[in-house]
Amino acid sequence: MAYKASADDALRVALTGLDEPAYQRQPRTSVSLVVPAFNEHKYIGNLLRSARNQTETFAEVIVADCSDLGEGTEQIAHEWGAHVVHVPQGNIAGSRNTGARSASGNVLVFADADMLLGQQFLEKTLDVLESGKVLAHPYMTLYDSSGWRIVMHLPQMLRWDDGPTGCIAIRADDFWGIGGYNEMCNPMLANSPCHDDIDLGRRVLE
Repeated sequence: MAYKASADDALRVALTGLDEPAYQRQPRTSVSLVVPAFNEHKYIGNLLRSARNQTETFAEVIVADCSDLGEGTEQIAHEWGAHVVHVPQGNIAGSRNTGARSASGNVLVFADADMLLGQQFLEKTLDVLESGKVLAHPYMTLYDSSGWRIVMHLPQMLRWDDGPTGCIAIRADDFWGIGGYNEMCNPMLANSPCHDDIDLGRRVLE
């Protein structure tokens, strides 16, 4: 367990995703970005903008949307060229799995709708997976909503081996090989026996 970046470093790197990159390289493999969303019209546009501004590009973006009717998230997602799948409210693990089932990429990246991705997020993430790692949980991200940025700064900067938070990358075969996210681990329920992100990381290590 070690600090990967300071708060200032994280902010600086993540905000690069809002600008066009100086270069874009050919993708070395197909990567799908899967985004669960619930009433995220204030934030999802910046996430999708940062996804487009990568130095190595995503093949597709899947938004698993359970927003209230007419709230605006779906329209914004379509404006940025994302594919939207509708999911029931109340289970983020289920939303992530449904989005992943609609994805065609060899690599799956899961990110929360209120995140920003630094310009080299995907390029560096694929470097990690190519080095032999099964799961990458990068630090080149930041929550766009200030409240979550404060709450999640420490777990985002401190990376336990079995404790990915919010944003991960994994090969599709490995993801489905462990059964995807455990939908019994629902952080929206007070009596949930586990947290879906942490549970996934621990099963990867088994």
